Amino acid sequence: MRGAPKMTPARESAAPSPRSKRGDRPLPAVHLPVVPARPGRTRRNLPADEWKLRIIQATRVLFSERGYDGTTMEDIAKLSGISRARLYRLYPGRRELFEAIIAQDAKNLAGELLLELAQAQGTPAKVRAMVTVFFRFVETRRERNRVLYSDPGKSDPALTELMRTVRNALADTFAQDLLVAVAPTTMDRDELRLMAHAVIAMAEGAATAWVSGPHLDMDRSVEIVTNVALRALHDRQVKDSG
Repeated sequence: MRGAPKMTPARESAAPSPRSKRGDRPLPAVHLPVVPARPGRTRRNLPADEWKLRIIQATRVLFSERGYDGTTMEDIAKLSGISRARLYRLYPGRRELFEAIIAQDAKNLAGELLLELAQAQGTPAKVRAMVTVFFRFVETRRERNRVLYSDPGKSDPALTELMRTVRNALADTFAQDLLVAVAPTTMDRDELRLMAHAVIAMAEGAATAWVSGPHLDMDRSVEIVTNVALRALHDRQVKDSG
């Protein structure tokens, strides 16, 4: 008589690195969550939510390393350890996977931004907080979570529009805080919104460039970008008051 199934403690294990048929490129090694075993459960009958977690993590790695257009659903299935049929039932295509990752990243980034802005008092502190959030976001996710700043590929303009919508929402959040921080001012809401977009774009670009290669200390980098942004805001206010 067989004994009761043993409980396996939660841990992370590296998925094997199979080869993709296209170009015979080896898939990257990636640590995916191992779900504790339960009586009567095998990996084949894991709940959909647990499979989705594995799939999203594997997709992040592939999109980050190969880009949207360079990743196939077959690659994602192999790296996730799931059959292609099951993968397509959970996510019909790369677009749905990209949208799921963007939604998750945008939610995390917006949450961090709102928290930091709420704690910062005055324009200099708010600008520094916003810049810090972007640098910290790309730093803590430098290997796997660059999808928010990636190019979804020319083959799917709808995804480019999704990225634009996310960035507009972040800029609007920052603009609303700026509107309160710099009041009273001669700059109206539309001007502040434009300035917010400019500062957001600068912070995004600087943070992405910073994490991609040899870079300065993060605190020093944040200070430089913050000072440039504050100078732009100050010059605009001086021009309006003059």
